[in-house]
Amino acid sequence: MRVRVLVIRNARSGTSRRRSQVDKLVTRLESGGASVELASPASPADARATAAQARRAQHDVLLAAGGDGTLSVVVNGLIQTPKAERPA
Repeated sequence: MRVRVLVIRNARSGTSRRRSQVDKLVTRLESGGASVELASPASPADARATAAQARRAQHDVLLAAGGDGTLSVVVNGLIQTPKAERPA
């Protein structure tokens, strides 16, 4: 069974070097056998909603790629999700 990973990134956060690091992370996860979806929500509200829906969308793992603001938004999205429905 392939692990399904959702990476939520703030496309406006950081430099092109940081974006390149996220792309390398995705490549590495995929080469390890994971199925990876990369999401670049347009707003903090969209990022919260994406995080909240991660488990319902059958993702096993959720990663936040960005700064402290991205992490905060993703965590807040998870808090809105019932504990049994949260991805790892």
